[in-house]
Amino acid sequence: MLPAPNAATRHGAATEPWFAVWLAGYQVITDHGNLAASYAGTPPLRIRPIAWRLPNLF
Repeated sequence: MLPAPNAATRHGAATEPWFAVWLAGYQVITDHGNLAASYAGTPPLRIRPIAWRLPNLF
């Protein structure tokens, strides 16, 4: 696996926030020749930020 082109500038930087999204359904589409899940036009049931820490480390 090759490192990302911007790995040197990202080393030690904060990560982008991640979210958990609950959906009632999705469509399987082809995106640039790859299968992908699309929820375009589907309202999310719930969106929650993912924030976790390893217990008892910090």
